[in-house]
Amino acid sequence: MAQYGFQSSLLLLMSMMLAVAVARISPTPYNPPTLALFEKLDPKAPEVVDAGKFAIQEHNRIDSTNLQFREVARAQQELVSAGADLSLVIGADKENGDVAYFLAHVLRALDATKTLESFVELHLA
Repeated sequence: MAQYGFQSSLLLLMSMMLAVAVARISPTPYNPPTLALFEKLDPKAPEVVDAGKFAIQEHNRIDSTNLQFREVARAQQELVSAGADLSLVIGADKENGDVAYFLAHVLRALDATKTLESFVELHLA
């Protein structure tokens, strides 16, 4: 009987060691790294100017305003899974003749379509 007790203990010990080994090598959920690549863009590049004009046109259409595109002062893009998120500082003439600057986010999708994501006036002191 002593031998039977030893075999049971050995079998139990080996089972526990196997369980620990399996637990150590069991896969954990994969969390891929988030893609966030920022790149400064030339504000005078034709595709950047086109995105700036698009932002002004869309804002005018949505809010029934009459801003006139003047320039893209700064531009950068962030590569996202849907394409590129363009962050643009745009200068525009207001209806009263004042020059104002706006921060616009334009999503340029992989199929080259554009969507105005946000458009806010910057109040520079």
